Amino acid sequence: MTGRGGRFPAALASARTYASKALESPAGMIVVGALAATVLLLLPGRNSVASGGAIAVLTLSVTQAFDILRRRSEERRWHADRFLEHKINSLRTLYGAITDWHRQLNVSGNFPPDTLEEFGTRVSAKEDAYNAAFAQAALYLEQDDLKAIDDAYGVHRRASFAIFAAVVAKTNPERRRKIPEAMAEFPWVEFVSTPDAATACLKRLLNPRSLRELDQRLGT
Repeated sequence: MTGRGGRFPAALASARTYASKALESPAGMIVVGALAATVLLLLPGRNSVASGGAIAVLTLSVTQAFDILRRRSEERRWHADRFLEHKINSLRTLYGAITDWHRQLNVSGNFPPDTLEEFGTRVSAKEDAYNAAFAQAALYLEQDDLKAIDDAYGVHRRASFAIFAAVVAKTNPERRRKIPEAMAEFPWVEFVSTPDAATACLKRLLNPRSLRELDQRLGT
């Protein structure tokens, strides 16, 4: 049979374990501090020194707990700010890149460049800018958004190759004859309609309904 002397060390060890775990959270620190203050107040022969010690223990626990909460809040806010800043900038850059590429393909589809060098400057450079922007923004896109943007990319690539074929027809007719007609034809129908879904999803992400509702509330 275990005597009182055997049970006390086990109880003390359990209390230490509980206190150690409790001190890992701000709420636990306040609880432990309150318990410690209560013990001091219940000591036999309690005097003003014990009372002052109890108040000091409780005050220290609360102060430390709120300090931890403040630091955690600041860390979360810092990470959220950095994350949101990068997300918005990436999506905005992608929106600008796909719009700029689409505009240039539209112009060049009607008025093709005269040389391959001009094609590289006017058309290929826009695709390079889009690819760089997409690499950054893809991290923040959902599956449906990725599909809409991939569809638009496919149509833009077909349009770009059609413009390339038109340039080759001017600079190297023999090479042009080796390009299948289906690949050399500018896909005007898809080009006009398909990108709308891609730009619509980017507009939705850049200006969500929650933000529009907040703007309306602030404006009233």
